[in-house]
Amino acid sequence: MKYVKIPYNMVFDKSLSSTDLHIYIGIKSYMEYAPSCALPYRGLAFAANVTPSTVVKSIKRLTEKGLITKEKGRPNSYRAK
Repeated sequence: MKYVKIPYNMVFDKSLSSTDLHIYIGIKSYMEYAPSCALPYRGLAFAANVTPSTVVKSIKRLTEKGLITKEKGRPNSYRAK
């Protein structure tokens, strides 16, 4: 079984949806062996059972909250905190 460490305050943040948490965990789970991960929206959407447009909205919220950063010069590449 694999575990992903997430910031404690994310669990109780009412401005984040459960989908936001799923997307964050999806990104974080791919970062086990690398400092960042490059995942297409469709891959994250499939893993979270949502549409790609929902992934885009979640990534925007997570970025605005400072929970993830987008890697410059690398499309769909993220680093979770």
